[in-house]
Amino acid sequence: MSKLLIKNGRYINPITNTDDILDVLIENDRIADVSKEINLSNGVKVINAKNCWVTPGLIDIHCHLRDPGYPEKETIETGTRAASAGGFTSICPMANTNPVIDAGALVEYVNKTNQKYGFVNIFQIAAVTKGLNGTELTSQDELKNAGAIAFSDDGKPIENLKLYRHALEYAKMLDMTIISHAEDTHLKSDGVIHEGELSLKLGIPGIPSSSEEAAMAREIA
Repeated sequence: MSKLLIKNGRYINPITNTDDILDVLIENDRIADVSKEINLSNGVKVINAKNCWVTPGLIDIHCHLRDPGYPEKETIETGTRAASAGGFTSICPMANTNPVIDAGALVEYVNKTNQKYGFVNIFQIAAVTKGLNGTELTSQDELKNAGAIAFSDDGKPIENLKLYRHALEYAKMLDMTIISHAEDTHLKSDGVIHEGELSLKLGIPGIPSSSEEAAMAREIA
């Protein structure tokens, strides 16, 4: 029986509302005990987790993989390996690859590739509009059936309100979520950082808070 003892870590478990310095004993890849102090005989591998967090697997609900389209930057294998190294067991990549994840076959490609080469769970977020162009809706039903868990034109606000309303109504019928990129491009203009004292000091065009506030007000309405 293989045993691993993680000692002195800050154990955080939101299910049990626990946040304390505790020891964790793992036997055969299963948590066997969580206690204030666990002492075992020799032969047990011990990790001193002082000043470290011991948590359930983290979930990144907004990340970017570069496959398909940019394998020289990152593949599903290298991206999920990096996620695993950082403590993430599940990630939700956005659709802005090349081609854009706007069809069921592309969702299936990501999932099948991850099954073969991946290190963590992938819950793919698909595009709201074809090619992220903001003019034609994707087939949300097709994307959901292929495994997409939500929709977003991340990085690009959908400025056609009639189209956006149809997208929201479509998603509601399917019990799916649309993740908004809340930004008024007219207010943003050529801004690159938050508008404020620092942008003025550096002489860099700023993005006013009203750019996000106006977009959110529009979408809530």
